[in-house]
Amino acid sequence: MLRITVHEESATWRLNLSGKLAGPWVTETENVWRSVLRSGKPIEVDLNEVTGVDAAGRTLLALMHEHGAILRATGIEISALIAEVAACHPTRRLVKGEENR
Repeated sequence: MLRITVHEESATWRLNLSGKLAGPWVTETENVWRSVLRSGKPIEVDLNEVTGVDAAGRTLLALMHEHGAILRATGIEISALIAEVAACHPTRRLVKGEENR
């Protein structure tokens, strides 16, 4: 199960994910992300409450990052995952911890 919360702020959209980014929840997350992407505002994806990511979720995070989303996480496992995503697309901005907010 995954909870997706969307916050529109003055300059950005923030997607907060809580739970497992896996199975059918990957498609649902992609649908939400694509609808927000149309706004043209920068997107931040808060992964601090993500407890697991499957292969499809990993691919989605890479796609989001490739399209300019800022991925945030403070936990060791998810921070390592987004570091791997950043290695595939190093020209994009990536924020691993809240200290960079």
